[in-house]
Amino acid sequence: MDEQTQISEPKKGMNPMVIVGVVILVLIVAGGIYLGTKKNSSQQQIAQQAATPTVASAVTPSGLPSTSPAATGTATTTPSVAGVAIQSITVNGGNYYFKPNKITVKKGDAVKITFVNDGGFHDFVLDGYNVKTDIIGSGKTQTVSFTADKAGAFAYYCSVGNHRAMGMQGTLVVQ
Repeated sequence: MDEQTQISEPKKGMNPMVIVGVVILVLIVAGGIYLGTKKNSSQQQIAQQAATPTVASAVTPSGLPSTSPAATGTATTTPSVAGVAIQSITVNGGNYYFKPNKITVKKGDAVKITFVNDGGFHDFVLDGYNVKTDIIGSGKTQTVSFTADKAGAFAYYCSVGNHRAMGMQGTLVVQ
């Protein structure tokens, strides 16, 4: 009779803590997917902006375009028609660096900076001369020009996210 009268106990439901844990896990995964798509959308918008950059060409004070070659990390001086030196500088930028991170020119020089993006999305900003490139993608190049009419040391940097704080900055010295 013992064997026949045994009544099996009904199985208890899942532990409420397990259910809460599963719900939290689902919410975390869903939030991660949402934020990932939102981030990709922002990067696509930046890429679309970078696909059609506005490039400023170097122009001498006489109004004639400059055709001087730029050397990576160095300044190339070329006299213009009006006798003003043109400093052509190529600045390479990548994940959290500018090369060179120090540029020296003379007061009165026409300066042409060609920014070459070695990787990621970056820009080149020089507030002291109100100079800024667009945010450009990997392998893209953009050129800006200005006259170094103020002596001193001026910071240049990448304004994307916290790139400047991560070391993507340099100094323009005008003697």
